[in-house]
Amino acid sequence: MPAYFTIDIVFDRNSITDHTVDELSFYLKHAALKFREVYGGKEMTEKDMIVRNQELLEKDFSLAPDQDKSEDYVQAIYDMFGFSGVRGFFINNFPENGEFTFELLIPEEEVLRKEAYTIRKEAADQILHLITNIWHMPSVLTIQTSTELRGETVSSAKFGEWKLPAANPYALVSEIQLKNIKTEGYDVRKFHVGGIILTSRKYMFD
Repeated sequence: MPAYFTIDIVFDRNSITDHTVDELSFYLKHAALKFREVYGGKEMTEKDMIVRNQELLEKDFSLAPDQDKSEDYVQAIYDMFGFSGVRGFFINNFPENGEFTFELLIPEEEVLRKEAYTIRKEAADQILHLITNIWHMPSVLTIQTSTELRGETVSSAKFGEWKLPAANPYALVSEIQLKNIKTEGYDVRKFHVGGIILTSRKYMFD
């Protein structure tokens, strides 16, 4: 199985409406992700996928160990300039904190160079454009990025000195969340109505 660069978009479950999935689809398009097809060879339109995932989201669905994967949230493949493809899917992370996640996977070799902590600048620019546009969606709590070996998404409810958002290289948090985050090792920049971009100083962009 190939390694993936991961973008985790963490949402507030209390903000779910009857058009949350459709709204996310709008923001993904605005951020230059174009729906290509449903993942896994399923015969399903984008509209059908949206309806199905909305139903599961409203039920606070999480796939049980004994359930078939066909019952899970429907995954999609998106086209994005500079990448061979981006896979997106919902995952019910942190239900105890009232949060769920939409995860985007990009082949890691298309983002990282072989040198440690070095990211292709063109890829980094595309990813930053993507996440800063998605941040405009009101129910987004945080956006975190990780690689196969580095970073693990953290519930925004757990942010603190020893629980930091995954920023490999970027994390987007609110000004309120920033108060609970030790920012040593990050470049901190404000953007768009209370948003904060954290960029890890460990990374080089080349």
